[in-house]
Amino acid sequence: MKVILRKNILGLGDFGEIKEVANGYARNYLLPRNIAVSAYAGTSKAIEHQRKVLERNKCKREDSMKDLVKRLEEFGVFEVAVRLGKDNKIFGSVNNIKISETLASKNFIIDRRKIIMHENLRTLGLHTVKIQLLSNVNTSIKIDIVPDALSLKKMNEIKEDEEKRKKRASKKLEPKECATPDISDTTQTDTKEKVEEKKSEVDNKTK
Repeated sequence: MKVILRKNILGLGDFGEIKEVANGYARNYLLPRNIAVSAYAGTSKAIEHQRKVLERNKCKREDSMKDLVKRLEEFGVFEVAVRLGKDNKIFGSVNNIKISETLASKNFIIDRRKIIMHENLRTLGLHTVKIQLLSNVNTSIKIDIVPDALSLKKMNEIKEDEEKRKKRASKKLEPKECATPDISDTTQTDTKEKVEEKKSEVDNKTK
């Protein structure tokens, strides 16, 4: 059966194309879901009109996706906050669902299936992720994986404790200062004692 596609279908064709498909596939899947319409559902003029409508809609959709690509590229880097465990390793990983949610929070509505990832992200820092909006419209975005607020607080507390331990350790290693005797006091004491002795001698002679 010949059908006109109303959506892009991976492995079959793009929006607006006329394709020959199995009767069962068309009747049980494509037509009931409004993914395609029969190419025999009217006269040749009606079919051509439907094709033009679909093609026009396809162009509008492409323009819309290209505008989305431009906005994504202008936005720059998208931050994804994650919880950290031991040795500052990520709990779990960042998948296309998490990235889709992050994009949605910035008013970029993108189906997670459009986010192409060969494997989930498991490390902090910058990552490049591909987005395939249409067969001929794609782009890449920057994802910066950062610690969430709770993890950041714990990291700062650990850093502060480490700095305090270093300060205490450095104080223990500092040499102790020895008390320096006051020479002036000793000299004055010696002189006073000599005066006292001479005075005592004079008194004795007088007697």
